[in-house]
Amino acid sequence: MAALPSGIVTFLFTDIEGSTRLFATWPESYRAVLARHNSLVEGAIAGRGGIVFRRAGDSYCAAFTSPTAAVLAALGAQRALRRESWDQLGAMLVRMGITTGEVEHQDDQYFGLALHRCARLTDSAHGGQVVISAATAALVADTLPEGALLTDLGEHRLRDLDRPERVFQLTVADLPADFPPLRTLTAIPNNLPAQATELVGREQLLRATRTALLRPSTRLVTLTGSGGAGKTRLAIELAAQLLDSFVDGVRFVPLASVTDPEQVLPAIARVIDVREAADRPVIASLTDALRQQQLLLVLDNFEHVTGAAAGIATLLSTAHSVKVLVTSRAPLRLYGERTVTVPPLTLPDRRDSPTSAHLVQFEAVRLFVDRAQEARSDFALSDENAGDVAEICHRLDGLPLALELAAARIRSMPPRTMIQRMERRLPLLIGGARDRPARQRTLRDTITWSYDLLEPAEQAMFRRLAVFRGFSLEAAETVCGDDGRSGEASVATAPLGMDVLDTIESLVEKSLLRQDEGIDGQPWYVMLETVREFALERLDESGEDGPIRCRQAKAAIDLAGHAASMLVGPEQARWFGRLEQEHDNLRVALRWSREHGCVVPALRLGAVLGALWLVRGYLREGREQLTEVLTLAGTADHPALRADVLGKLGWILLDLGDNRAASAVLDEALSIQRRLGDERALAETLESLGWSASAEEDYATAHACFAESLNIARRLDNRRSISHALNGLGWIATAQGHHAKACALLDEALAGFRALADERGIADCLGHLGWALKARGETREARCLLRESLGIAWDLRDRTLFAVALDKCATLLLAEDDARGAACLLAAAEAQREIVGVRLSPSVLAEVETGLASIRARLGDQAFAEAWAHGSAMSPEQAIAYASDEREAETSAPSSIDETATSARDAASPLTHREQEVAVLISQGLTNRQIAERLVITEGTAANHVYHILAKLELKSRAQVAAWAVEHRLIS
Repeated sequence: MAALPSGIVTFLFTDIEGSTRLFATWPESYRAVLARHNSLVEGAIAGRGGIVFRRAGDSYCAAFTSPTAAVLAALGAQRALRRESWDQLGAMLVRMGITTGEVEHQDDQYFGLALHRCARLTDSAHGGQVVISAATAALVADTLPEGALLTDLGEHRLRDLDRPERVFQLTVADLPADFPPLRTLTAIPNNLPAQATELVGREQLLRATRTALLRPSTRLVTLTGSGGAGKTRLAIELAAQLLDSFVDGVRFVPLASVTDPEQVLPAIARVIDVREAADRPVIASLTDALRQQQLLLVLDNFEHVTGAAAGIATLLSTAHSVKVLVTSRAPLRLYGERTVTVPPLTLPDRRDSPTSAHLVQFEAVRLFVDRAQEARSDFALSDENAGDVAEICHRLDGLPLALELAAARIRSMPPRTMIQRMERRLPLLIGGARDRPARQRTLRDTITWSYDLLEPAEQAMFRRLAVFRGFSLEAAETVCGDDGRSGEASVATAPLGMDVLDTIESLVEKSLLRQDEGIDGQPWYVMLETVREFALERLDESGEDGPIRCRQAKAAIDLAGHAASMLVGPEQARWFGRLEQEHDNLRVALRWSREHGCVVPALRLGAVLGALWLVRGYLREGREQLTEVLTLAGTADHPALRADVLGKLGWILLDLGDNRAASAVLDEALSIQRRLGDERALAETLESLGWSASAEEDYATAHACFAESLNIARRLDNRRSISHALNGLGWIATAQGHHAKACALLDEALAGFRALADERGIADCLGHLGWALKARGETREARCLLRESLGIAWDLRDRTLFAVALDKCATLLLAEDDARGAACLLAAAEAQREIVGVRLSPSVLAEVETGLASIRARLGDQAFAEAWAHGSAMSPEQAIAYASDEREAETSAPSSIDETATSARDAASPLTHREQEVAVLISQGLTNRQIAERLVITEGTAANHVYHILAKLELKSRAQVAAWAVEHRLIS
């Protein structure tokens, strides 16, 4: 072997994708194939001056003094592999990773982090793909061969490496460029909360807990300890480290806002996207969904819902590959539970010499110093202040939350002054009730000390804000300010004498509040639960609890009243998002209204929350809460409002599949509205009854309901109700085989919805119209409409509409003889149906079942199983992209923008209506964020639209999209 390069070295690692499977399938011929592979790869490396320093099976590890040489070697190898004939194997797919870094070598072996980074980089790639680290990319950016470019794949977390890596793909025209997402921790399904600060210390505890949780016999680990000990932060860090150990990912379930043990299992179901059914216990749905999954479930703040422990035991006994990590102040006391106590952070011995060099080895000191430096950048641990810092950590008993609260004060007082204040305000290591654990008493005293340090206005704001479970600045000003906005003397409170925003910012600085990003990028403030409990006690002592809660309920009712009119127009996606964000506060207001016998507010809140529960899938909660609201109101109270709530409950029951109960509820609403002569509401209820009858295939009754609704709506000139009634009649016509009539009705309905900018109505009607066009054989038009319906439904996070649209897209592919595509989308649709509980209509179900048999016969069992598995694993975003991808257009790209425009025009424009809107906004120079704001969609969805436009038109830049839009007269 030639001398290995040293110092800064560029590494190229290669690995054959699926080599074990290839060998198992063709054991005799694979040896000859492998020899050809080895010759090609070794030749490419040697030809660019590289040295192979390690071989492991079919993998190569090579070192280069020049990063450009490594890139050229990878290109040469991939081109040679692609040109070679591989007989029955079809293709030899080799993944390659390149990185540059400083290493040492001894006895022909390298040592250094760059080796591990290159190995993990290569593991993340797919066969035929070359991925490059950011370090190498910076070095070769100006020396790439002609026609080669680096595609930024974003930042990724690589297994066993702490620092994320920005990854680039080497792309050239004569090699494949489209690959699935990288196989990194970033791509593993999880909803772990992002952490603004690093976890300090806990290394030994993390290792021990990780080892315990990974033992095959361990199913349940509970992190116990007092409030403020850092259980949640530790659990999140542990789960992040274990992401690659669970094939189906990690799910974090926050239980702080769950007050009823009966709601724990529904909370878990919502997080893992399991739809609740009316006639089935939620535990049965959960165990069915999790039975085959290898998943880590993190249940946070369990101590106040211990009555749900039996349900967790049942879940573990049936879902054998699921493990559960719990944070709680007390064990669950279940069989097989492993309890790990989360102690205070390590502290120095008071007898030791308090030098800075000695203290930094202790966790409590490191945390205090780290957080103090966040509050004041020039703070440093020195020999002069080391003794004071050590004493602070001791007096706060090493509790993380207490240390963070104290460190936040370093901005206004040095450690010596802090100790003096603590001596006056904190009884050392005692306080609180005698039956409380010592650490909890210390934490309570610590928060008391922090509270006492606040100005009077800050104290008042702090305790008033405790009524919220997350809040906006606007809500804080309305509920907690002293400007008399409520307009009621009965809710008057002591004046603050300080600006609300300034006060909140001060509380954030002092770590008593946390600021997150809410809807539309606006600040959203959260109070830690332990701190909130303390603040609520202070609020009760102040005598302001009643007035402030009254204000909060009124503000929530006002928000609901405003939202009611916004949930049916162009702002509905944003408003559903806002209601989701305010969900806990609206729940509190609804409970307050019921407890105080406030019937009208309860009914109004119930109607708006009913719409949220229906669209976002909180069906069981919706049924229970609305039933209680209706019981409170009584049959004779406020009939118009009662009928509104009945209508929402009816739709929820329809989605739960309880059609009989839905019909009864809707009939009661109808009776009230006929008695009141409320024709506007009557038209809406008749439409609901039409869908209820349609679900039972009683098309005569359904037609009569829709027709009467249409007559009333036309008489009132209510465009929204007209469109909904036409939509229903169009669906009935399709179900009865009257396709021409159906298209005429649905075209009129769609025009109405578009004029109203009613996105939910548009999505629903697009699905029905696409289905009718498919029945007429107009598959190209049907495809465009169904794909647009999919995108809008997911923008709204309306899982019901999304699942139905996905089903229709799948069955459309059946009619187009795309067997594999149909299998994938049917599997994705089936997965969505299991999540949201949507039942197919009989006509669609019959076609799906017939198609499945023909697909299996056409593909064969193995190919069918592979396609089904691929579709089942798709996320909603992946399913949209798959359904929107022109798989039949994998031909060579047109040579010019003119040819592209001509081919697009000949195809009657392949863009959906929404994509044409996006194309126009691109032409106006808007960014993805601006497009998202203009169309009231997420920025990610806007980016997906841009990507799909470029892919469909086979263009490479937004400037070419602008030229295409001009050519097609979308803009002048």
